[in-house]
Amino acid sequence: LHLQLLEASKYAELKGVAIKGDLPIGVTRCSADVWAEPQLFKLDRNAGAPGNPEQNWGFPPYNWDNMHRDGCSWWRRRLEHMEQYFHAYRIDHVL
Repeated sequence: LHLQLLEASKYAELKGVAIKGDLPIGVTRCSADVWAEPQLFKLDRNAGAPGNPEQNWGFPPYNWDNMHRDGCSWWRRRLEHMEQYFHAYRIDHVL
């Protein structure tokens, strides 16, 4: 998938077409991100709309204190990785 997306992005760029990618703001607690760096998330909590159990998406909120300690490197790595494929981002604001 990486190579296909990289090839498509380079082709689009040659043709003068910009590609916009989605960057989801929330990640599932079963994601590789949470598994690899659990200290960046508050795994004892769930994100969602307060007072509405149907709007509990089960996403762990970020532990911003821990993220700020290393200069938000997790976010920087996400954006740098996406730069390989996309010319612009849409940050999905599900939360």
